[in-house]
Amino acid sequence: MTTTVTMTGVGGAGNGATPQGKTTQQSSQASDLNKQSNQAFEDALSEGTVSEYVQESSLFSSGSFAAIGLAGEGSILGGLGAYGDWFVAGMRSAAGGAGLTALLSLSGDSVQDKDRQYTYVTYTRINPKTGQVYAGRTGGYGPPDDIVYRRSLGQMHLTAEGFRSPTIDQISTDRAAIRGREQQLIDFYGGAQSVGGTARNLINGVADFNPNRPYYMNAARKAFGDIPDNSPERYRLDWR
Repeated sequence: MTTTVTMTGVGGAGNGATPQGKTTQQSSQASDLNKQSNQAFEDALSEGTVSEYVQESSLFSSGSFAAIGLAGEGSILGGLGAYGDWFVAGMRSAAGGAGLTALLSLSGDSVQDKDRQYTYVTYTRINPKTGQVYAGRTGGYGPPDDIVYRRSLGQMHLTAEGFRSPTIDQISTDRAAIRGREQQLIDFYGGAQSVGGTARNLINGVADFNPNRPYYMNAARKAFGDIPDNSPERYRLDWR
């Protein structure tokens, strides 16, 4: 099958404007991006897919250590400072190796967890005052309600803004389908702010030109069907 670039999406909801001109607003956005990047990395840790995260992340290839949320105040690897470039180089070199995955996928799961079903979940959180929606995905062991509740405990910034508790969208054992579904939801609720959208998500769950994007999106369509795309019109990788 040949990969093609197709124009997908319709006009986005709202004007897609991004707050500019105020240092406090820019600082808040940087902080939020750091938190979302941390969440993506934590998901990779819990799923044992760190090597895939390193390989796929367009932010890693940028060479900016702080940009991916692994540096700075409150970040996962905050305090490494000058060792940042060394760490990124080492991560990139080791990506795909069993040793790195084994080292970084130690998320505290017990031996008993290996015999239990790991479940993936997509969810939404709505701000009733603004109507803005945050869409996300997570995974873990146990009842889906417990899984999304644990995720919400790490999203105190959303709670502080007035977002309600998570509402479960879809549940699956298919990680690819859930990854695609998260992106479907982000686009449905107006698109990520990084592409001029109006959802609470600052970045896409699956980057527009991620080489695996068609696989994730088709897995979601097969498992859950299509939903309207209300994100800004733009080019992105896809095939059907």
